[in-house]
Amino acid sequence: MSSRVFVCALVALAVAACTPASPGAGRSTTGGDPSTGGNPGGDPVTPGGDPVTPGGDPTPPPTTVPEYSECLSGSTCAAGLSCSAFEGSRRTYCLKGCLDDSTCAAGERCLLGTCRRLVPPYGVVGAFDDCGPTAMAYATVPVAPLRCVPICDVGDLVGYQAVAVCPPLPTGIVGGEPVCTRGVVPTTTASFCTAEVREGEVCDQASLRCNVAGTRPDTDAAQGATGAGGNDPGALGCLPHQGESRCQRVCAVGTGAQSPCGCAGDPLCSEPADPGVAWSCVSWNEVAGPTTRLYGCIAVEPCAADAVCADDTIAGTTRCATSPYTPYAGSMASVCLKP
Repeated sequence: MSSRVFVCALVALAVAACTPASPGAGRSTTGGDPSTGGNPGGDPVTPGGDPVTPGGDPTPPPTTVPEYSECLSGSTCAAGLSCSAFEGSRRTYCLKGCLDDSTCAAGERCLLGTCRRLVPPYGVVGAFDDCGPTAMAYATVPVAPLRCVPICDVGDLVGYQAVAVCPPLPTGIVGGEPVCTRGVVPTTTASFCTAEVREGEVCDQASLRCNVAGTRPDTDAAQGATGAGGNDPGALGCLPHQGESRCQRVCAVGTGAQSPCGCAGDPLCSEPADPGVAWSCVSWNEVAGPTTRLYGCIAVEPCAADAVCADDTIAGTTRCATSPYTPYAGSMASVCLKP
């Protein structure tokens, strides 16, 4: 090899050694990775490295399930919750375990190692709810959901407290002033806050009563009320109405005489305000006895199949559908119902 060729070779090697490598070529000396474009600390597994989108993950994170919601095996509950069975149920839910009330969130109570939602006075109690130490979940009629009946005298109840004053009825329930009443729960000497509600209102015959003592006047002079729990025409009763129970007037029993529906000057009853809504004497399959069918006065709004129903606060109706009731007299093919 000539001296000229040898010198040129040395120069070429020196130039190659001094020229920077192109981006992504070879392994970086700063701790990066060739698959991450040389980002320091980058890795396709650890957060911050991705071969497609640097610093991000193209797939969304798994959806978290909130508290008290049903979860499946492998589902991800929100932070602090576990997917576990509830009181012997075969289904599993996102629940928060607890040792005392301090470990639960505001508005919750620790009961049997699980945080439960606290329900206000006279409120409906669900599976994951609790009434707290000053109320008891109770209802005296099978068609009514359990409600939190405030305790005004503890009596022989253990682990409960009494309220100083009976709380008022919640907004949306019209009735008389709640009073402290004994004998609501027959198995205890405790007293509970009860109120007599207006006709058409929700009732349970425990905290929200519908003439339980038979003291309100019967509207039918020919049919005398039988007193508490009586199902004679003209008397009031806590009867089913579209999945709940309401204070309604019995208008007929079986094929007997029909008692007229209406308020007849009753201060705890009001006629439907919306046009087209009126009291009707109808029956329900769920309260039909083995041989005798019971009929009650319900505020309903007859409508055509394509009509848009008014939102009535008494009837609680918003859409037109086939009537679930059996009219005592006349034809009622469709009425306005809850959605």
